[in-house]
Amino acid sequence: IGSRLKATSHKTAIYQISGLHLGRIIDGIIIFTLFGTGVLMMAGAGSALNQQFELPVFVGSLIIAVIVAISMMLKVENVISLIASITPFLITFNIFILA
Repeated sequence: IGSRLKATSHKTAIYQISGLHLGRIIDGIIIFTLFGTGVLMMAGAGSALNQQFELPVFVGSLIIAVIVAISMMLKVENVISLIASITPFLITFNIFILA
């Protein structure tokens, strides 16, 4: 739907599907869910870095927050290229672990 509408925001597709009033509620739910997921991921990253490298939890969370902020400043194409360049290493590493 977003592609067909040539939408520049998720709101265009949501409002097209749900209407204005329900669309606002759904948009709020999406924003709240994404915020909560982001906070949990940063907390989990801080905890993981604490367990692996004995860094204070807030330092690990801060590192991840900085990485997220930098990635948000990149264009989508750059983020896709970065993920594509890392993927072969992840696959190789997983195969190595499973072997």
